Amino acid sequence: MSVDRAARKTSASPPSREVAQARESSPSAQSIQAESDQLVTDGELPPSLAALVRADAAGLMGIEESKVEIIASEAVTWPDGALGCRRPGELAIQVLTPGYRIEVRAAGQRLVYHTDNRTQLRRCERP
Repeated sequence: MSVDRAARKTSASPPSREVAQARESSPSAQSIQAESDQLVTDGELPPSLAALVRADAAGLMGIEESKVEIIASEAVTWPDGALGCRRPGELAIQVLTPGYRIEVRAAGQRLVYHTDNRTQLRRCERP
């Protein structure tokens, strides 16, 4: 009986070409591909994220957004949904999250932000 089961396991065929094509063309696969191609692989900080970071830093420091200077940014893949900046006692989903590490200077202080590719951002006390 165990030989028969082993033979069935080794003779399993791979998914048909139609199944493989359906997986590749699914909306979720397309959106993941589009997100990573458009927002992370070139490493350039999207203007919408730069604006969010400037607005947050300006509000925090009580200055105009135009006085906030982005001094560095880099594309990063964070290890979790907390964007690599989990707070004590906070739980976060363990999923690779593409985004950016952004340093700004505002009112003479250096601030570090971690973002995803869309609208989530966190000011991170540790770089």
